[in-house]
Amino acid sequence: TQPVVLPWMWRSIVANGMILTTCIMAIYLVALDAYAGAFFQDDIIRETRDSCRIWSAGGSPTSPKKFIDGSGTGPDEDDTIDECTKFSIRRARTVAFISLVWAENLRAYTARSFKHPVWVSTFNNPAMNKAILTAQVCLYCSCFVPGLSDAVL
Repeated sequence: TQPVVLPWMWRSIVANGMILTTCIMAIYLVALDAYAGAFFQDDIIRETRDSCRIWSAGGSPTSPKKFIDGSGTGPDEDDTIDECTKFSIRRARTVAFISLVWAENLRAYTARSFKHPVWVSTFNNPAMNKAILTAQVCLYCSCFVPGLSDAVL
């Protein structure tokens, strides 16, 4: 009998998994820094914490970051540190989740053949195209449908 996955295929599968894991974890850490201003959970949920960094309403890289001190005295400071911390962690997890879904969908196209490059007959498998389209629809529903997006992400 012949094995379904040969040793060189295993190496490729493991390498792809390690690269994907490293990239998604790096994205999560960058998102934690961008939204929570810290990397470690103890630093994020520390009770003595007096500020929380979040992106401003514009969300563009050039827009300034807003610091909330928890006093509720500023024009945009109606959140407490607890709310800011909770939402910043949720936002970072959402960024990592979206990145993971996109990466897995792209990986599905690149991993479909060990012999042919990705640009050869990329969209010839209708079942895979439907599966990836379904995954993308589910991703956007989980992010944008009111009620579901609040409960899931």
